[in-house]
Amino acid sequence: MRNDRGFGLLEAIVSIAIIGSVAVTVFDLVIGATARRARSVDQVEQMLAAQRLLADEVALAAPAEGRYPRRGSDGRLWTITVAKSRESDHLKEVAVIPPGQVRPLLMTLRLAATTR
Repeated sequence: MRNDRGFGLLEAIVSIAIIGSVAVTVFDLVIGATARRARSVDQVEQMLAAQRLLADEVALAAPAEGRYPRRGSDGRLWTITVAKSRESDHLKEVAVIPPGQVRPLLMTLRLAATTR
């Protein structure tokens, strides 16, 4: 007779706990994928802003060595660094550093003007 009464309280609590843990896991997977996609989009937007900045500010002239703050098309303040290349005296390394970071996002080599 006791077996004919349906689910007991303990069984109901265990099943609710299992359903809850599955729901939390699925939620975490969806949120994690969305966050990764957002970070990926941010990285692509940063790279495009760095390329635009490099093309607009540096590509036409061979700037002197130093650090140059420039406002990018995204409205943020970027830093362009120009230094002698370690590989050749005729090359300069041009790096574009995103706002609030230390490491360059984009680097290129540029021919330096030679004077005789």
